[in-house]
Amino acid sequence: MRIYQETIHNGIFSVPDLKLDWESLLSDKYKLWAKYKYALLKFYYSPNHEGSCKDVAKEFNDNASSLNALIMNFGRAVKKAVGDFAVMRNNKMVYWIISMNGYNDENNHFVWRLRPDLTLSLQKIAAQPHKKKKCCVEL
Repeated sequence: MRIYQETIHNGIFSVPDLKLDWESLLSDKYKLWAKYKYALLKFYYSPNHEGSCKDVAKEFNDNASSLNALIMNFGRAVKKAVGDFAVMRNNKMVYWIISMNGYNDENNHFVWRLRPDLTLSLQKIAAQPHKKKKCCVEL
């Protein structure tokens, strides 16, 4: 199992490239896309693909706690699907950082930013026509 340690460089919390195949993980094969799609797209469509959960949720008329939970649970789902890695901070698993980097802004709000490799995959997916599904409404 690959073990990654969360690092802080120039005030940004991150981990090295996890070498995840985001396009595959976000495909229907893993059943992750539909459940977490809207949370990821909210950050994708935010300026610089970043924001605090409070600010992003407010922009999209959502709840910050729900958005936070979706990002955390998306990390857990990716970890479960891939299975051969762990991201650690102080000997505890960290999940949000699987899909995000983060930093504290000037107001001491924690800002999440989509990982660059995930952003590229979301860009490709966002450009594709989507199938209409009963459960989903496009943003």
